[in-house]
Amino acid sequence: MFAEDLRKQGNEFYKKLQLPKAISLYIQASELEPTNPLPLSNLSAAYFEAGDYDKCIDAAVKCLTLISVDDALYEKVKSRQLQACVYAHQTDAVSHPANYPILAVWTDLLESEASFQYSESNMQDCRQRLFREIPIIKPSLRTELEYHPFGHDEPESLVDKTLFSVVENADISLLFGGIGDARNLFATLTEIAWTEAETPSNRSYHITINDIKPAAIARDLVVFFLLNELLPLGKDPKKALVVMNTLHFVYSAPIMPQLASKHLQKTIHMVIQAIEESSLPSWISLRPGVGEELLPILRRWIGDTSTLFPTEDIIIGTV
Repeated sequence: MFAEDLRKQGNEFYKKLQLPKAISLYIQASELEPTNPLPLSNLSAAYFEAGDYDKCIDAAVKCLTLISVDDALYEKVKSRQLQACVYAHQTDAVSHPANYPILAVWTDLLESEASFQYSESNMQDCRQRLFREIPIIKPSLRTELEYHPFGHDEPESLVDKTLFSVVENADISLLFGGIGDARNLFATLTEIAWTEAETPSNRSYHITINDIKPAAIARDLVVFFLLNELLPLGKDPKKALVVMNTLHFVYSAPIMPQLASKHLQKTIHMVIQAIEESSLPSWISLRPGVGEELLPILRRWIGDTSTLFPTEDIIIGTV
């Protein structure tokens, strides 16, 4: 396959935010045509979006050696390199840009960083500010870049009694964009349950959720499976307590007792098996291709995480 074909395939994955696949194709394209700057430019962009700023800088530097300062691509790649250097705290290693437009960008970036450093110059004040302002529960250690497993906004339902009075018995479809930890979805389901208990209807509900981070969907899917397991346990309070205990710690804590951890591992295995065998609960469906994105994440969550993240380290990092 030609380098340009690989690069175009990579662009398609990049547009779909499937960055690992895009990066792999860009690397192959750059290896086939090492003197072509376009695959390296694309590669630096993909690394930047993935948050891997060191590799973004490396790819940008290689690309810049292949193009002249007057090339239209130069300013774009150089600006990306400079921004990555600021994020990676490598500003001292960068020479001043030659052309004025990029110099202006570089100056703005340095001023932004200097302002941030000045505002945090007093360590004691910084620590006091952190204790005052950060949430009590800190996001747990994670393998997914920029993935926040816990939200902090107030749960809000998308439906209320006014909506039900307007639509009467008509079916209701809802879309949750950027679902995150699904707290707004659960608030909505709670409102629906209360309303249906007061005024039963024959309407159907179709709810679509999406998120830019597959890990968020994977985590929500685990919670859905726990809720699904809880449904038939009304007459078995002991088993129900184990499930509710697991739900509590999965949803609101960075650490959990061994009993909850074991049940969580069991549930993750169930989710993986259901995706592989296309046997999800009847009320859950995944868009084609989503399962393939979720499986690697779910498999990374399997195993004894206590050896990777000792409880003591988590407590220190949280408190």
